[in-house]
Amino acid sequence: MRLKPGERAVARLVWRNTVTAVTRPAADGRYLRIAPNGDGTDRQTVPARVDLGTTGKLGVSAWARPETSTAAGSRP
Repeated sequence: MRLKPGERAVARLVWRNTVTAVTRPAADGRYLRIAPNGDGTDRQTVPARVDLGTTGKLGVSAWARPETSTAAGSRP
C-alpha cells in the first residue's frame, strides 16, 4: 500500500493472555516496534504493555486505510 503525503494507514493488533504451561513464565512485552516499510526505515518504537501469557503470540492485520466513519482524532 502506498500513501500520499497526509494519508494514513492503520493495522490492528490482537492477543490473549492465555496460559497453556504453568511451568513457563508469561511473555511480557514492554513496547511495540513498528516498521511500516518492512525494511526498517521509518521504524517507530511505541511504549505498550502487552501480556501475551505463555503462548507468546501476537496477531497483526495487514495495513489498511482507516474507515471513513471513524471520527477525527479517535483511535482505530
